Amino acid sequence: MTRDHGGRALAVVLASTLGVTFWALGAFFWGILLTLVFVIAVLPGVALAKRIYGDDEGAWGTACLVGPVWGFALTSLNLLGLWAAGLRSPAILLIAPVLAGAIVVAARPWTGILKPMPIGARDLRWLLLVLLLVPAVVSRPYSRVGSEVHDGRAYRAYFTADFVWKMAVVAEVAKGDVPP
Repeated sequence: MTRDHGGRALAVVLASTLGVTFWALGAFFWGILLTLVFVIAVLPGVALAKRIYGDDEGAWGTACLVGPVWGFALTSLNLLGLWAAGLRSPAILLIAPVLAGAIVVAARPWTGILKPMPIGARDLRWLLLVLLLVPAVVSRPYSRVGSEVHDGRAYRAYFTADFVWKMAVVAEVAKGDVPP
């Protein structure tokens, strides 16, 4: 079996691009922190997918494609449960994935129940290339949001309306009512 240096190179370029994007936006620390929280949130899903797909060829590739969706869903449900139980601290961002990871242990009887799609290094290379296009397409427009212009700050109506809507949602959820 040959080593896939192209896929590794694309992964390094993707990570570097994210780092440069965070640094350029002036939010390097927070960007890295949010990325780590996201990775921690999706890891239980990757582990669960790997358990369900077993040790067949292509199991890791398939687990890396479907697992993040499963992990994010499981972690979000655990976050909602912790929130409903009255826990409201940043620590629940670390507790929820651990609880979601308990499902991986409980899924031991399901090991190998599904057959993975035949995903190889070439497919993952294309996925990394598509992911690399995301910061390339959105970084320039988003870097200009809020910049100084002769009339004040440059915000488009979409960003203002979106921001106001999200602030209303956060205010409503912060009240602590269950369901919000």
